[in-house]
Amino acid sequence: MPDPAHVGRLPAGGPRVEQRDPRQPGPDRRPAPAPERGLHSDGRLPVPLLAVSEPQTPSPRPRGCRRAAIALAVLALTALLVHRPLLRALPGLLIERSEAVAADAIVVLAGEHRGLRVDAALELFRAGHLAEGPLLMSGGELYPGTSWAQLMKERAVAGGVPAERILLQGRSTTTVEDARFSLPLLELPPKATVLLVTSPWHSGRAAKIFRREAQALGRELRFVSCPGDQGYPEDWWTDANGARAMAMELLKRVWWGEGS
Repeated sequence: MPDPAHVGRLPAGGPRVEQRDPRQPGPDRRPAPAPERGLHSDGRLPVPLLAVSEPQTPSPRPRGCRRAAIALAVLALTALLVHRPLLRALPGLLIERSEAVAADAIVVLAGEHRGLRVDAALELFRAGHLAEGPLLMSGGELYPGTSWAQLMKERAVAGGVPAERILLQGRSTTTVEDARFSLPLLELPPKATVLLVTSPWHSGRAAKIFRREAQALGRELRFVSCPGDQGYPEDWWTDANGARAMAMELLKRVWWGEGS
């Protein structure tokens, strides 16, 4: 029996408070939702959660080089902003777009969530530019267990491409890796033609990288750049998406050159 002298009195040190692991969900906490997998109902590719999958980036350059690169980029953009004709001409330095031709393969690069790159490849496929040969989807892990390439394949199959015509390369995290991991999967004869599909801003750099990597492997292939994302605004600097895409591509080229 309790000591009558202590009945109604709090224990020494105050009331006891139950200690609970803050990482465990309690009655007033709900578990965080699992990351969304698969295509959205409207066919868009899901946006990865940073907490689930962080993109791998090339090793950073020394801090001094970074500051110099950023300063040069800022000065260049500032100079361009006072000259509209130069601004309108700038995309021509980044974008490589050619007329589509009959091809032995189509390679689609990941990195765009609206599915426009896959849709551009579908247009080429339906137009008969790939009578035979593979449609290769290139893109690494988007979140654990699922790659960009897998989701791009789903969209392509839904668009009418036979699943057996599609190759997957699901390891790459940079454009260089896109080329290095994809080229060995393409069993093509010498002088074969490959249509390269990506976004306009990325098209020039991607085409140069694929040509360089093919040459390093001793592969004589013809790459034809057919970017998706239908065009870009003429006054791109007044469009939020256009300005952001341009800034990112310029910084990548200044920061890492054409090796990323």
